[in-house]
Order: sequence, then structure tokens, then C-alpha cells
Amino acid sequence: MSLRTASQLWLSGPKTRLPYSVNPRRCSSLVVKGKGLDVADGEARVLTCVDVSSQGSGVCKDKETGLVVFVPDSLPGEILRARIEKSGKQSFAHGVKLETLKSHDGSRMAYCNYAHECGGCSLQNLTYSPHQLDLKQSSVFNAFKRIGGVKSLGEKGIFRDIVGCDDEFHYRNKVEFSVDSHAKVIGKHVRGSADALVHISECVLQTNAANRLYRDICAVVLEEDAVISTVQHIVIRFSNAFQQCLVNIVTKDDARNNLSRLVEYVSERHADTLRGIVNSVSQDGALLEERKVETEHVLWGEGDLLEKLSCFTYRISPNSFFQTNTKQAERLYEYVVEQAQISSDDVVFDLYSGAGSMSLFLASNAKSVYGIEISESSVADARYNAALNGVDNVEFVQGDVGHISQLTHGRQPDIVVVDPARAGLSKRAIKGLLKCMPKKLVYVSCNAATQARDVREFLNNGYWLESVRPFDLFPQTMHVECVAVLHRKDA
Repeated sequence: MSLRTASQLWLSGPKTRLPYSVNPRRCSSLVVKGKGLDVADGEARVLTCVDVSSQGSGVCKDKETGLVVFVPDSLPGEILRARIEKSGKQSFAHGVKLETLKSHDGSRMAYCNYAHECGGCSLQNLTYSPHQLDLKQSSVFNAFKRIGGVKSLGEKGIFRDIVGCDDEFHYRNKVEFSVDSHAKVIGKHVRGSADALVHISECVLQTNAANRLYRDICAVVLEEDAVISTVQHIVIRFSNAFQQCLVNIVTKDDARNNLSRLVEYVSERHADTLRGIVNSVSQDGALLEERKVETEHVLWGEGDLLEKLSCFTYRISPNSFFQTNTKQAERLYEYVVEQAQISSDDVVFDLYSGAGSMSLFLASNAKSVYGIEISESSVADARYNAALNGVDNVEFVQGDVGHISQLTHGRQPDIVVVDPARAGLSKRAIKGLLKCMPKKLVYVSCNAATQARDVREFLNNGYWLESVRPFDLFPQTMHVECVAVLHRKDA
């Protein structure tokens, strides 16, 4: 079978449609759990959607019994009929929507064919502006009021309007696809599942050039057993500034020999947009969802990608962190600098500094900037990026932010910027920050719930909250970035 024929068959083949259950996790507002004693498994019930969970499922309520039901593709204000799928003795249930009886004012047809199955997007059935933005703004507001305990959030201009995204599709500069070698499926995780995959031929969140490249990679991977048996992920990064792609084939074993045909085929067909192909070998014994890379092998071209934010050029390694929405990241960093109000005498700490993308913005006005990052490849990129841009007042240190004092040799910061992962700050990190007590703290987060939790700790230990502002870097999802600005009370 030719590669072209394999690609056509893959594109036209049946999709994998698997049942899914929704993990409710957190909701944007407090959910009152009902008893649900009179509702049988499999029963069809009329529900009213009152909220959306952080995973994008509608939080619905059975008014007769008080049972809370998590139903995908339902929106606040919608009245629907759903089949109930209870989970043991829990006081909530999952549901499958059967029909809409009254629609949300902003409902629409999903743009993507896979939107109802794929876990990547959960809000495609809701118009972006103003409805998706209003929903995200509300979720952040509720998190800070309920979890953060900020009672005066709606007063004194503390809570500011969300900054929306110009492009609601094709905005991601990095998309990761998973591979199931046994089922021979390449795609994204089914909504609510950590294991099942839905077969997809394109992702509307990445660029058209990246989608064309992805389809050709899949044609080879699916055709060759020796390749699909070792491939775990296909990661494609795209540079807006240079219109180039970097392909990262993540495997459980060194696959350089097995990937030779893929490299030849893809490099010939995409020579105009392809910067490089890399094989990242996962660390033996590491959990797949907590991937650690043992080695990186450059198979073709360059082993990194170049991107620009404002006047800065960045090198991004295959496994380094970089904000996935390039245009919106530039707005975010400019806002952080504006809110930090850095003077030429200020010492600034940038914690969880990644490849140094925000650090270089901060360094423009500061006396000195110290970036702390645990990833070795990210620190290497950060140092390279500082040199590439001629920024000589920034220093990057590899290590755990929890050891801030030791890593910075006891230096006292005037301003600290933190941008942790979704889990937020560790107790040790908060303790370290409270020990050095900067006069201003700018907290950037992609998880308003853990951010609000951490902000509450600072409010209880000598700080006051100046402002909270959401930034949408992730249209079609419930994810939202947020910037909170805090001041030390005696500063």
C-alpha cells in the first residue's frame, strides 16, 4: 500500500466512538449536592444547566430530586432531557444529553467534527464573544470569591474585564497527539477518559500547515508496525514569526532507525515549512502522563524552533515550556510588566521562568532579574535566549522554587513574578516567598482555583490584593490564564 493510499484510508476511515464518563472535578461555583434517591440508573430526566465544570461539562440539576448531574455539551440556562448514569453511592451523577428543550442564547453548531468526543475542546457549541468570555470571567470571579475569600472582589476596581483572544481557532503553537499502538489510533483523549483515544485527522486549534504535516506523519506511523509499536506521542510546534514547524516524535525506545522512512517522506513533502524532526526517548519507568525525557536525537534539520515575542527572539527546545498562544502571550507579558511597575533599582525574581520568555520582558526595566526553573532544557534555552537578545542583567538558575533562598543566595527581591503549573504553589514555595516578603507579588496562573487558594495565604500574611484580571489564551476550552497583583501592606 502506498503512503498516499494509507493516508486517504486513514482520513476516510471510521472514527473511534467510545462511551465516556465525565470527571466533575471543580466547578466555577459552589454545587449543592442532592440526595437523588428517586432517580434510577438509565432513567431520562429533565434537567436545568446551572454552571460549567472546569472540564467543560455542564453542571445540571434535577429540580424534583435535587440531584446534580454532569452532562457534556450542556450550557448554563439550557433545559435538557438526559439519560442518568449514576456512579455508585455518590450524590451526583453523570448524564448523556438526549435532547435540548430550551437552548442557551449563545449556542451554536461546533466547528470541529470531533468536538463532541475529543477532550481538547469543550466549548465549541458556545459562541466565543461574549459568551465563552463571560463564562470564563465568571469562573475566575467565583474562584476568588469562594476559594480566595475575597469578599470585596466586585468593589474598588479589583476585578477587571477579561482580555479576549483575536483568533478563536488555529491559535495554538503546540499540539500533542497520543498514540494507541494496540488499537492503531492516533488522536486526542476522549473527553473524561485518561485512556481511550478518539481518531482525528486534524485539530482546528493548530495551524493548517501543522495539520497537513500531522496527516502525513500519521500515514507513515500507522503503516509501519515497527514505528507505531514504540511511538507514544506526536508533538508539533509552530512558529508564527518564521512560519516553520518542529516535529517531536516521542517514543519509549530509541527509534532512530525505525523512523528513517518517516523522516524521508515528511522532509520531502514539507521542506518549505519544516525546521526539524526530533526523536525524544522517554525515561525508562516514567509514567506516561508525567513524561520525562531521557535523550533527544535530531533526525533531520534543526533540533529547536525560533519564535518572536515583541522585540525578542526565542529558541524553544522540543520539550521546553513556552506559552501555547503566541499572540496572546505577548499581551499577557506586557500587562505583567505594566502591573509590576519595575524601576531601574528593582531586583526581580521570575519563578517558574521556563525558557525565559517573561524574564526578558521584565529585564527591560529592572536592575537585575533572577529566573528559577526546574527543567534543565528550559534553563539552557533561557540562558541562550538572554545571550541571543543581548540581555545581560538576567541570571537563570536550575532548581526547585521551594528552595528560593538557597538558589538566590539570600538575595532580597523587590518584586516577584510567579507562573506555576496548574497545581499552584507548594507550601514550601509559599513559605519561602513569605520569608523574603517582596513589596509586590504578581501571580500568573492557568488555574484560578489553585491561584485563589494561594492568594488567600498571602492575604492572611501581610499582603493586600490590588487587582485580578483574566486573560483568555485557550478559546474553546474552560481554561483561562489570570494575573493577580498583590502588595505588602507595610511597603
